[in-house]
Amino acid sequence: MFSLIAGNRGSGKTKTLIEMANERAKSSNGSSIFIDADKSHMYDLPHNVRYISTIELPLKTAEEFFGFVCGLMASDYDLENLYIDGIKKTMKGTEQDIYENVQRIEAFAEVNNVKVVATITCEEDEIPEALKKYIKA
Repeated sequence: MFSLIAGNRGSGKTKTLIEMANERAKSSNGSSIFIDADKSHMYDLPHNVRYISTIELPLKTAEEFFGFVCGLMASDYDLENLYIDGIKKTMKGTEQDIYENVQRIEAFAEVNNVKVVATITCEEDEIPEALKKYIKA
């Protein structure tokens, strides 16, 4: 399962994602990972949610980000929840690159039974048509 939380800057997307991660961490039997473009929210999550800042990683393209996410899923058989804050910043690519790799992440997550929730900065009516099906209501 892959879903997106969309909204403009300052609309509370990250706060919603953090609250979701905190809630699921209380009831989840598996592990959770939170990916962010910086370290600004590291202390907003409980210790059982693994926090990864991509600022420390040499990821330059959406393709590399996809490989990184696949590696995380493949190396942790207990992974249940994956949170990606700011998919445009963490994935780094064109609109088409992001869409293609979201599809690939969704397919790989489905096979591995991982719930993926990501945020994207843009108005809901400005979101690319191809990504609208992922918008979380």
